[in-house]
Amino acid sequence: MADFQTPSEKLRFCGKLEQFSTARHHLGFYTNVQLSATYSHPTSIVSLEPLIFAALRKIISQHSILSAIPLDEHTDSPYFARLPSIDLRTCVEFLTRKSPIPRDGQPDEELETIIAIHHNKNFKDGRGTKPFWRLIVLHAPSAATTEFTASWVYHHALADGASGLVFQHHFLAALQSLSRSDLLKINSEPIVKSSTSPLLPSLESLHPLPISIWFLLKTLWRQWFPASRVGLWTGNCITPPSADSTPTTTRTKTLVLDKVTTKRLVQLSRREGTTLTGTLQSIIAASIFINLRDSGKDHQHTRLHSSGAISLRRFLTLPSHDSDGNSLAELDINEQIGTWAGPYDFDHYLASSKNRGLSKATRVADLFSWTEARAIKAAISTEVSKNLSNNPIGLMRYISSIPTFFTSQIGKERSDSFELSNVGVSKGLPPDPVFVSGKEVERDRSESEEGGKWQVGRCVFSQCASVAGAAVQVSAVTGGDGNAVLVFSWSEDVVDGKLVEGVVRDVEEGVRSILSDGKGDEDAVKVD
Repeated sequence: MADFQTPSEKLRFCGKLEQFSTARHHLGFYTNVQLSATYSHPTSIVSLEPLIFAALRKIISQHSILSAIPLDEHTDSPYFARLPSIDLRTCVEFLTRKSPIPRDGQPDEELETIIAIHHNKNFKDGRGTKPFWRLIVLHAPSAATTEFTASWVYHHALADGASGLVFQHHFLAALQSLSRSDLLKINSEPIVKSSTSPLLPSLESLHPLPISIWFLLKTLWRQWFPASRVGLWTGNCITPPSADSTPTTTRTKTLVLDKVTTKRLVQLSRREGTTLTGTLQSIIAASIFINLRDSGKDHQHTRLHSSGAISLRRFLTLPSHDSDGNSLAELDINEQIGTWAGPYDFDHYLASSKNRGLSKATRVADLFSWTEARAIKAAISTEVSKNLSNNPIGLMRYISSIPTFFTSQIGKERSDSFELSNVGVSKGLPPDPVFVSGKEVERDRSESEEGGKWQVGRCVFSQCASVAGAAVQVSAVTGGDGNAVLVFSWSEDVVDGKLVEGVVRDVEEGVRSILSDGKGDEDAVKVD
């Protein structure tokens, strides 16, 4: 193994949004994000490791952030430094499946176990010698395989949720380009020299994030005179991890909606004037209300506060040249890896009449409301229409020390009941396009006829539990197999696992009931 040098090339300081993740990682408040994709090929691949290494070599050369690691996370001025090189043997792990890859609508229990293990592993081990990301390759036991699952686990300061899909899109493109070559000629050397390109700018460098005086005053007012929390459920108070900043233990539970169910739910959501995100968020809220009732807490909790993530790339334009004078004109920000996402929030209330609300509800569909689902879509649209004006991220400039901000939250009530982050649909729907600078190009038919192309199937997006974040994290993505996959993650220190497992079960039942009914009870849940 090659000798590694401590990174000496300082790239740039972390932006405030990136510091939000560096501080949490240092404190053990938040470890990582992951996005998995299952790849298949019509012909057997005799040697998987050289192919994976060659594909990663291509991606690393294209995205300088993959060679960058945040240093001084414990300070108020963390920065990115470049690793001189990456030994892929330190960050790529090959595991053999014990059961077949699941098909339409089937859960992947093996992958879920692996994801949970890695959500409980931070990037502090060997700091300065390996990247702040890992790739876990889960493959069939046979020497020659036609499919495998690649799970990319990464530090949140390097990349947002949408970047997980971007990574997989470029991984697909790399596989497509390599599949036309003789595998024996592939450069499978595990030591990869880092890209020399500068990092792309932080969010704060790409947008002014204007804050009006009225928005600032309103925020200060809420700090001084907090709103009533009567009826609000947000799990247990914020408690710190162990003294050595070991990450809090993450538990996960996965829900897979088969292709037909996913398609029908999307179509019904559109017919009702909302989106899949709006529908799922309303179903999750109804499921939590019902499970709180079943745990004997219905008289205490009549309100939930949810949050979600919005990709901010639509508002951002990359500069014409980077800091070295290289042209960025050909780069599409939608196909780049970085941290460019922001929040939205929403309040869910039970109707005041118990006779028509929770006490009479026997299933999620009794509480579900299309009115609320449409209101969620409207809330997201309102946030988008502001063009990043008065965005909470803009307020971070007034926080002098983000690590201190997080430690000051210990012992306090958390703000959010649950978070739903839906990164959307994988672009790898068959027949898979090749992505070049964010644009689709047609398949090479001659190559397709000769050996076929790689296809993307099931995708799984998930996050670790968040010490100071929502009590329950829900991460969603729809893969190339048409299955919508939701991963629920939580910490037992914050919420009882039995409650979350009940929520997952009722979300699945709720989806099927709503599709069967074609409607929900409009009066059971009111909109603020």
